[in-house]
Parts: sequence; structure tokens; C-alpha cells
Amino acid sequence: MALVSSVGYGVAIAGKILNIKAGARVLVLENDHTSPVLEWMARAPQQGFTVEAVPQPGGDAAAKETPRMAFAYLHAALGDGAIALCRDWFPEHAGQFPVLAQMIARGVNCPRTTSMGRLFDAAAALLGICQYLSLIHISEPTRPY
Repeated sequence: MALVSSVGYGVAIAGKILNIKAGARVLVLENDHTSPVLEWMARAPQQGFTVEAVPQPGGDAAAKETPRMAFAYLHAALGDGAIALCRDWFPEHAGQFPVLAQMIARGVNCPRTTSMGRLFDAAAALLGICQYLSLIHISEPTRPY
């Protein structure tokens, strides 16, 4: 497995100089819709490697409720075993994990993400730092009220 992180244009440069072997799995930690990530995704089938993307259960809701992303990463690693683990870890969210597992299995409202921010959200939830986020995107203009 290759882990490619972004610092400035690091993802694009890495894409040009790294020789990824066929059958490898690549985790690109960058905003999903930037041209470097799209370049990696375009190269993957041609060169025989896989760019790992994790489901984001509930779409934007997963960016606001960090246990959803924690579940998504654990589910990717453990399958349905993540349900019991997350019920113990996040008891106030216990009822939603079986539903999230079904959403992931069926691909319903689960856009795939490679975002480093979602990985950090999952880590924050698992470390008990933050379970709910109030988001203001840099790209969104502030609106006077």
C-alpha cells in the first residue's frame, strides 16, 4: 500500500515520479475533486493499482457527525464487526451503525471520499476529541446577516 499525502502540489509530483506496482492499493489524502486526485484515479486502471476511497455515509452528514466517518473507516477494515465496536465506542449513536452498514453495502447516499479531512474527522471521533462539527468552508463566501 502506498500513502500519498499532499503538501502544496505534492500529490501531482508524486503521481509523476512514483512507480506504483500493479495490484497495489494507494490512499491519496487530498481533496476529492482536485486535479491531482483525479489524475491518480485516471492512472489507476491503466497501471493496475487501486486508489482507495472510503464511503462517506450520509454525504455531508458524515462531515458534521464524526462517528460516521470513524464507522466508515472501521467498516472498511473490519466489515460488520465495526457495528459492535462502534456501539461500544459511541453509545449515543448506537442505533445508527446498522443503518450506516446497510447504506454502505447498498451504496445509498455514500459518496466515496479520499479527503484527508474525513480521515482526521474519524481520528478525532475515535480519540474522543470531537463528535460534532460546525463547518465553514473556505470556499464559501461569508454571508452578511
